[in-house]
Amino acid sequence: MFIQWMSNPVYTACDRLVKLTYLNFLWVIFTLAGGVVAGVFPATAALFHMLRRLVRGETLNDVLQHYALFYKEEFIRSNKYGLFFWAGALLLTVNLLLLTQFSGLLLIGIMSGMIFTIFLFLTTLAFFFPVYASMPDLGFKNTVKLAFFLPFSRTSVFLLAFGGSAVLAAAFFVFPVLLTFWGASAFAFLYMKAVDMKLSPKRSIQPTSAYGIS
Repeated sequence: MFIQWMSNPVYTACDRLVKLTYLNFLWVIFTLAGGVVAGVFPATAALFHMLRRLVRGETLNDVLQHYALFYKEEFIRSNKYGLFFWAGALLLTVNLLLLTQFSGLLLIGIMSGMIFTIFLFLTTLAFFFPVYASMPDLGFKNTVKLAFFLPFSRTSVFLLAFGGSAVLAAAFFVFPVLLTFWGASAFAFLYMKAVDMKLSPKRSIQPTSAYGIS
């Protein structure tokens, strides 16, 4: 009877919401533990490793233990990768500040190019960690390339990621208190789901084997 109840869609949905809440709090705690700048990327990598298992229907036991393990294992490598994105964000910020030196049609042209560049940068960043969690042995350059092209390679991936983001953003705008519980984990789950739609058939690489977790 209990097993039948656990397979109920309502129970499954509630269970995932609880796990997403827990993972959201862990993401905040571990990000702060690394002083934010040094903690946000390993915390995010750990979050996506856990969400990859959740998306694929695996049972999440000992969540804190496994999250801490991923965080520790990814601390150096993810921060190295993070330097690329910090540098990109800094470069974009400098370029935005320089826009005050232009005016007229030239300003409109440069601003349009900057908006498009920022969109591509944020899209690559959003897809980088779910791709990395799915295929950690791919290498940094190939992961960036895949994260860049993947959202535009399949309509369903694009619609789920960007359409879902719009819905979540609207929900959080109307009910900002929800950010406390699912601010990071909800968006992360959405992008992990979108990536898994495309990469799930590629099961030759087992991401969790490197950490001793099956």
